[in-house]
Amino acid sequence: MFLLNPCLAQSRAQITQEAKTATCSNVVVTGGTATFKCSGLTGDQAKLLKDVPALLTRMLKSQQQDTAEILSRLNTCIDQGAARSLSSTMQENLRSALSPAAGTQFSIQIRATNSTSESEHYAEQIRSVFSESGWKADPVFYNMVVGTPVPPGVVVVARDVRSAPGIMIQRAFSLFGVKAAYQLAPDLDPNLIILVVGQKPVE
Repeated sequence: MFLLNPCLAQSRAQITQEAKTATCSNVVVTGGTATFKCSGLTGDQAKLLKDVPALLTRMLKSQQQDTAEILSRLNTCIDQGAARSLSSTMQENLRSALSPAAGTQFSIQIRATNSTSESEHYAEQIRSVFSESGWKADPVFYNMVVGTPVPPGVVVVARDVRSAPGIMIQRAFSLFGVKAAYQLAPDLDPNLIILVVGQKPVE
């Protein structure tokens, strides 16, 4: 538990943020003091939590009494900090979109480029879905690229713009809001797609 004093000497506003399934209990801000109770945190999460008081202090000072804006910013921070993951529904939809190519010559190589633990886990999830959908899916290849900018997010690398497997994959990801960029590699086998999983984009 820690206490935060945002140093506001204005009227006693109250902010309430419910946490029904999170590791932190409900948060109530009233009379210039905020109380958080958290449990089950990892070492990194506990360390990050120590920076929250200073962050909230700056936000409260800059936004004055605009509590809706404060909560909006906090929710944005939470969304951007969350790891990418394929839910069971996403995996089911992705399998449905990819399964028509099961048993064909189409194959995929997934590369976790300049990866973090977050992107590595995401890449492994994606490879598993392709394999379950009947595609030839090699183990994830982890590599580092130095000197060449690597776009964040997911990139589909295909031989040409009319590549059937490339178009299928790009459309499959769009089903759950993932915008997969498209790059060309003229020397690539027409039945092979390289899927580059970069770091999480900052929106």
